Amino acid sequence: MSCRLLFGMFNTQAVRVPERFRGGCSFGAGTWCRTLPPALDFESPGFIQRFQQIKAAFGDSIGMKRILGVMGKFSATNVFGEELQACGKDPVTGFFRDGCCNTGHEDGGMHTVCAIVTEAFLSFSRSRGNDLTAPVPFADFPGLRPGDRWCLCAGRWLEAYRAGVAPPVDLAATHEETLAVIDLETLQRYELNNPDSG
Repeated sequence: MSCRLLFGMFNTQAVRVPERFRGGCSFGAGTWCRTLPPALDFESPGFIQRFQQIKAAFGDSIGMKRILGVMGKFSATNVFGEELQACGKDPVTGFFRDGCCNTGHEDGGMHTVCAIVTEAFLSFSRSRGNDLTAPVPFADFPGLRPGDRWCLCAGRWLEAYRAGVAPPVDLAATHEETLAVIDLETLQRYELNNPDSG
């Protein structure tokens, strides 16, 4: 299944992105020169209030998936320079909740690594303050279990790698933007079909 889409940029505010593809800078895990527009910070009271106002205006039929669908995506290209493949539909993953690890200026966390999460990784993420097993209904997030396929933040995957608990990855479904943070050789060691992965 392909994730290549027609897209246009969603103009919220100027943002800086990793050097590799668009200029800007990358200093390593968790310190990219990307900024998330305040209206798109899912944990901020302002975002929740704005989301509730939109729902009130348009009814309960509008959800996070529709709101995220109006944002612009970068080219759907994987780490091999080929068409980005789907990562996961059960649960539906991706910053844009389209099943793919697409990214764009709005994706401040850079959810670009298609991983098959493990118990060790989930425990590690929980210890870092991000409990991926806990559902977040307003964001269409059901919570994860070991074996689920999910688009992880590149910085979190790199942090888990350094701690020795990085989960396996599906490189055909991992977005090329990941290479601004993690080198291809490291990712290949954790490739799903690699007998030496992990």
